Amino acid sequence: MDGYVRRKCTRIHGNHAAALAYALFEAYQEGRKAFNAATNQSDVQKSVVCAWFDEFSVQTSEQQNLQSFIKAHDEFIQKRIAKLSQNNLIFRKAKLLEIAATTELPPLKKMSW
Repeated sequence: MDGYVRRKCTRIHGNHAAALAYALFEAYQEGRKAFNAATNQSDVQKSVVCAWFDEFSVQTSEQQNLQSFIKAHDEFIQKRIAKLSQNNLIFRKAKLLEIAATTELPPLKKMSW
């Protein structure tokens, strides 16, 4: 799942770069301000419901501004780094196959047979 902005919440995947996460939060806030202005809603800035996802957990919180979002995001990432360093599970395994060069078929055609 990728990070994206929805109505009233921002969802961030644990693999996103911090700059992307911050940009998504700021974009959501600016979009919400424009929406509120266009629909004559209160000028009061409401908190943004944020959710972080990775293979270990989900964390949700309400953030009022970019500084509080950065703090919450960094806390999630630090927990993720700690989990990744203690977890030695291999999620993907691969086996390399030797493919002999031949003049009969180009290598890509040979692999697809």
